[in-house]
Amino acid sequence: MNAKKLEYFKKLLLAKKKELEDELGELEVKFNVSQQDSSSDLSSHPTHVADISGDAEDRESRSCLITSMVEELAQVNRAIKKIYSDSYGICEKCNSKISPKRLEAIPYAELCIKCGKNS
Repeated sequence: MNAKKLEYFKKLLLAKKKELEDELGELEVKFNVSQQDSSSDLSSHPTHVADISGDAEDRESRSCLITSMVEELAQVNRAIKKIYSDSYGICEKCNSKISPKRLEAIPYAELCIKCGKNS
């Protein structure tokens, strides 16, 4: 891949990294505040089973979202490292080039379309 294209994808990846880090920061603050609120003030505990269940579901959803975003951020960071090691855009399974269209859609793609379908 030529230097101009690499620079383009590097900018995309850095923007995605910042976006994920910002969103994670906001979610973690909300998650921590929610946990503090639920553990510190007994008078605010809901007394109805449905309320308790709803609160637990909300925390579980946020926890799953945070986990997913952390995994995506790790993929973005690996892709950025690949740019610096001259291995960006190479399928990790078959070592062929990942199409620019795929990288445009998912700049941190680790597999080409063919290998991605087969995994």
